Amino acid sequence: MKTLEWNEFYSVGVKSLDEQHMNLFFLINKMRALVTSPEQSVEIGNLLTELEKYVHEHFLTEEGLLEKYNYYGLDQQKKEHQLYEQKVLEYQARLDNAEEIILLDMIGFLVDWWTGHIQGTDSEYRFFLNNRGVY
Repeated sequence: MKTLEWNEFYSVGVKSLDEQHMNLFFLINKMRALVTSPEQSVEIGNLLTELEKYVHEHFLTEEGLLEKYNYYGLDQQKKEHQLYEQKVLEYQARLDNAEEIILLDMIGFLVDWWTGHIQGTDSEYRFFLNNRGVY
């Protein structure tokens, strides 16, 4: 499984959101590195909790900024965020039931979802916010 590497291709043109996305990449990479750790279940559980708290704050920040500027795609953002949170809750339940094989699947989901979301829906608000002086 490859490491997520931040580059300008993932930039949404808003420094605070780019920094949050970079930190999300860091947390996912940290989780990926734990797959081979003997104490992985406890560490991964703790890291997943940390990741979800951070994701919640990120979604609040992003949605708040988009709401402030009356972004036309806010409803779509919220739908995608809700679907993400629902999927992660499913993974958490499966991990809590000691389904260790699910770990690689979950990390694959996180990598695919975040790279796709940032390059897709998130990239759509770049010029909208930049045109309103938000960088």
